[in-house]
Amino acid sequence: MLIYSSDLPAPVPEVFRHCTSSIGFEQLFPYRVRWRSSLDRWCKGDLLHFRYRLAPGLWLTHRAEVVEYQENVRFVDEMAGGPYRLFRHVHLFEPRPGGGTRVIDHLQVVTRFGPLVDSLLCRVLLASTFRRRHAALEAHFTPTGGVGEVVGPSGAPPGEA
Repeated sequence: MLIYSSDLPAPVPEVFRHCTSSIGFEQLFPYRVRWRSSLDRWCKGDLLHFRYRLAPGLWLTHRAEVVEYQENVRFVDEMAGGPYRLFRHVHLFEPRPGGGTRVIDHLQVVTRFGPLVDSLLCRVLLASTFRRRHAALEAHFTPTGGVGEVVGPSGAPPGEA
């Protein structure tokens, strides 16, 4: 399991709204996205279908279903089709003192290629993706556009995992 978190100065409802929208997803996802579904906001049971460009000429298709949804608390999406055998992403939103929000991403990922590829993929590609995602969250919600504390895989500071 991989865990990433960021503390943001914005209130939970604002952060949650942004993270459960296609516009917010595009702003936070570090790769170019082409939506195949047309949902502006997400709820339980919604199917999110998109392609993303991992590298020039390399587009991957991803379909995920929102399997749990508790407004302003959490939502969970699970891959329903795409490059992974298992991709479960739990998004948690915790209130912080002073009205801020802690965003926590729990990822459970299994590729179709075995433990060695899982380890390499999770350590390299997903670590890079989620560091960039959390840096984008920080930039969006921090008035100065600066980056606060971003915690890397399994709660370790980035680069120490």
